[in-house]
Amino acid sequence: MNTRGARHQSLLKRLELSIRGRWNRRRYSHGSPQLVNTPTDILSQWPSGAGLRILLLRQDRIGDVLVATPVIREIRRRYPKATIDMVLSTNNQSVRTAVAPYINTIHVLKKSVLSVWSLWWTLRRAKYTVVVDLLDNASTTSGMLIEASAADVRCGIDKDNRGVYSHVVPLLSQSTVPINLRVAQLLLLFGINPESVDLRPEYPVTTAELQQARQRLGLERGLEHGQRTLGVVLSGSLAFKRYSIEKFAIILNRLRSEKPWLRVYVFGGPAEQQDVQRLAAETGSYAVGPSTFHQYAVDLRVMDVLLVPDTAAVHLAAAAGTHGTPSVVLYVPDVHGRLPWYPWRTPHEAVMSPTDHLNDINPNTVVEAVHRLFAYCSLDPDTSTDTSTDTSTDTHS
Repeated sequence: MNTRGARHQSLLKRLELSIRGRWNRRRYSHGSPQLVNTPTDILSQWPSGAGLRILLLRQDRIGDVLVATPVIREIRRRYPKATIDMVLSTNNQSVRTAVAPYINTIHVLKKSVLSVWSLWWTLRRAKYTVVVDLLDNASTTSGMLIEASAADVRCGIDKDNRGVYSHVVPLLSQSTVPINLRVAQLLLLFGINPESVDLRPEYPVTTAELQQARQRLGLERGLEHGQRTLGVVLSGSLAFKRYSIEKFAIILNRLRSEKPWLRVYVFGGPAEQQDVQRLAAETGSYAVGPSTFHQYAVDLRVMDVLLVPDTAAVHLAAAAGTHGTPSVVLYVPDVHGRLPWYPWRTPHEAVMSPTDHLNDINPNTVVEAVHRLFAYCSLDPDTSTDTSTDTSTDTHS
């Protein structure tokens, strides 16, 4: 899709969000939920969770599930004997591995009238005690699912559809507070201080899987002295969040010229394999074939550095180990001035487009960001830099 078409799609998306916002305000804005702004266990009558049935909602994108994993983990720890189920969608069910350790049953919301009707009655028959909406934006779908659950305790973040909840937590500033911390405010409802919780996203990967990934990518014999691996992700969740093959090629050819010790791997979804093969061929890089989401996540984990658009790979990078995988991330400014979803407490360079399309980022700006990241992460064998210096443009992670 060309830039003009992508911008048209962006305008349509904004119009859709505007219409949904008006509907939410009209349908669900009335009501007086209890506002909880300090740790207060509203489920104290179930100390261990025995007999408690909790439904979690996160039926949006893959990255949204990943940033919510710390909240899901803490709810499970707080109520170890509870039944905890979750609603995902066809858009994000591939990331169910991330929540599997904490969830009993996953319901998948499909975009068909029959499927929605079937799920409605499934939730109604389950007789949930509590439903928790993990979204920090007002969702018509969440409102419908909350009503379907018929739960007496309905928890969410205070926003346009506040009338559908019985209990809410404050909506922290979307322009200054990271998404991870905004969603974690829901823990207040369970007597947990979100400031005391490790909010790094989770995605479980085994040692055996990492070894298999190294073998699959030709790393089992190790790299030559001083070599580093750079994983480049082509996938963008929306058309205006995609960067052109031509500009990626400029970046990679310059990097390989300036950093001959750099080994580059190109990743993309099944629909992008032609572009993956083309970019790899034009830049002397390695093309990584189509795979399951889990294999993709494991393969990214063995990279030293990532170059990615604003997509789920950002949060997979943050989920990699104690400090995450250093990343250069390409962003477009949010139309509402909301803070970009930076990789949580992970060394990174955030490169912002001057327009509402990712492809308007100058390739030279990206190359410079890669150089800075390699330098202050001490990954560049040609330099010697103090690792305590982090010049990332993100001051919130």
